[in-house]
Amino acid sequence: TTTTKQYAALVVFVVIIVSALLIFKVKKDIEIQEHIQILSQKWIEKEQAVKDKISSLSSRILEIREQAEAKYRGRTLTTENKLVMQEYTPSDSHAIVTMFGSTSYVHPYWMGALAMIQSLREVETRVPHIVVMVRNAELVPEIAFRAFEEIGAELIYIERLKIDELNVKIPGTWEGAFDKLNVWSLIDYEKVLFLDADTLIVQNI
Repeated sequence: TTTTKQYAALVVFVVIIVSALLIFKVKKDIEIQEHIQILSQKWIEKEQAVKDKISSLSSRILEIREQAEAKYRGRTLTTENKLVMQEYTPSDSHAIVTMFGSTSYVHPYWMGALAMIQSLREVETRVPHIVVMVRNAELVPEIAFRAFEEIGAELIYIERLKIDELNVKIPGTWEGAFDKLNVWSLIDYEKVLFLDADTLIVQNI
């Protein structure tokens, strides 16, 4: 009948439209995926190019630094009217000194001192003595003393300086900084270099 034919034609028309829309969507999805892949590839190429430039620049910096430091390696600066480069001669009367000791288990400064001394070893310091002034020794764990012994550090136990007589209010934990003055009691050495326990050495000093 005419109605049946019209209905069939309508169904065919709808199927064609839906199919066309699906094909269009699939093509669009493919185009989007291809575009994303192109952008991703370009990004990867740019990222690799930047990495290559950074690597090349880092190598060049290391090369220049090596050339600059080569003729001064093993020397130190001294002041005699002006700064001059002199060859350092190790002496048994020379020492590098640090200090640790705290009533706080939250901030175990002995670990920092240990790391600092290890960094001195790694840059092959020629100073014969590495001395550690230890305060509040009773609060330091036994493992710390063993670690310093294994790394070759010399431990000296010091007393806290009594600064109450100064009648000066010192804020925070700065009161403990005065304990560094104990370095002047190390009369067995002619020259000492004091380094804070949170120092990290990156080249020979």
